[in-house]
Amino acid sequence: MVIPIKPVRDHLLNCFEATLATVAAWKQRESVFLFTSLWGFDFFKQDGNSPTRLGERLYNGSLPDDAIERYAGIETSQHVLSSIPELIDLLTQELNASRPVAMRMDGFWCPFHPLYQKRSFPHDFLVIGIDRPGKRLICLDPMFTSDIQHFAMDALPEATDIALTSFAFHPIVEWDMAPTALLQHALRILFAKSSGRNAFDMMRDFSEEVSKAVSIRTELEQGSTVTSPFFQELTAIEVNRKKYSILLHFLGERDQLDTLQHAATRMEEASRKWKVITNLFLKAVYMEDATSLLQKNARLIAEAASFEEKIAEELCRSTGFHLSYTS
Repeated sequence: MVIPIKPVRDHLLNCFEATLATVAAWKQRESVFLFTSLWGFDFFKQDGNSPTRLGERLYNGSLPDDAIERYAGIETSQHVLSSIPELIDLLTQELNASRPVAMRMDGFWCPFHPLYQKRSFPHDFLVIGIDRPGKRLICLDPMFTSDIQHFAMDALPEATDIALTSFAFHPIVEWDMAPTALLQHALRILFAKSSGRNAFDMMRDFSEEVSKAVSIRTELEQGSTVTSPFFQELTAIEVNRKKYSILLHFLGERDQLDTLQHAATRMEEASRKWKVITNLFLKAVYMEDATSLLQKNARLIAEAASFEEKIAEELCRSTGFHLSYTS
């Protein structure tokens, strides 16, 4: 049996989000609730014990949460099994119940991943059936293709190197979908203090360190920006703000709230600001002395911090959220 499920392909989604969005669309649930905890920022100032590279102290600030379960009725459970037969048994059990399963492994071993046998990279896709005569898993990879893919069972890596995510589906409680609760959740994260600093303070700390830098080349990973944690986090910061704007647009349209539509437009602008910042860092990579360019970027980061802080303060006022709630 093959579960008749169509992929949701969206360039903004990472591979795990794409699998969840595909499952949500198949069950006619809203996948936009994947974005409830994506607006964030973490940066830890250098001290005597911390790494010197910025990329090892910068994090996009997104947090895992249960919003997809609470607001879309999709419960996820993770499994790591000790053997391939156990793994196949769990897949069979779920598929017989007409439930697809997400599989995560190193893309190096995944034959339909673009980096197959080239580079290690975590990758998620869906298993939607088993071809027992052919000894193959029938898969759907929303990240890269709309076509059905096959994975020979004897080509699977060790079971302990594979993580499965199973799904359960529950009724959605309408009263639990109020925008105020969703937005206050994000605001609580943004204004929460870590070492006395909230997300916007940390942006300014990041700006200050960038202003003192001469070069950014140390942030490269084996000479590449693609695998550099620094550039991966910067890209996530940009894309996550775009995703959060989509959530705000959805809530604003659904509940006819102009304040959220306005905030969504401003959040899109915040995403564009971070794209400019990332592009300037990329330009700085090719400069032996990038002092002046990095000082310019530091000012842009400080401006982005103030811009986003104003958005958050406006949302605090519109939702009745008080900053004292974070203390």
